Amino acid sequence: LKGALVAAKRLNATEVPEFALAAQKYKEVRKLPSGFDVEKMALSRTGGKMVAKTSVSDAALILQFQQLLDLTYRKVYTRDRLGQPVPGRLQVLHVSQVTNADIWGDYMARREAIRQEIEADSKDFSVYPVDTGAGAAVTVSPGADGDADGAAAGAD
Repeated sequence: LKGALVAAKRLNATEVPEFALAAQKYKEVRKLPSGFDVEKMALSRTGGKMVAKTSVSDAALILQFQQLLDLTYRKVYTRDRLGQPVPGRLQVLHVSQVTNADIWGDYMARREAIRQEIEADSKDFSVYPVDTGAGAAVTVSPGADGDADGAAAGAD
């Protein structure tokens, strides 16, 4: 399917209905998330990789990245500054979403391997409280259905 999508791009045949059908089938076969735009990934393909880069304009999402920076930034003075001031904070100027079908496939394969490891020998699996530094303790454990990606519950 990937080859058909690439060939369609090379032949400028991306407007035919079969291209959209092939893209949808590729998405199903590779079990790509709903947010992955396979048609865009095929059209903006770099080298042999199905990758797309999209600018994020959702103000709420950009604010979340700003909050992440604010919560994790540490003001560190180093000798190479030679007395120059250290910025008090970093500011998010732009957020891009990158979708990569190959990396997603690697992630899903590793996730499944971890799920199988936990399922095969759950006695070696422990739940640990995690301090995120954000003022709330978060506990990470396998999800109710046994998914290795787990569920997070935090105190407000």
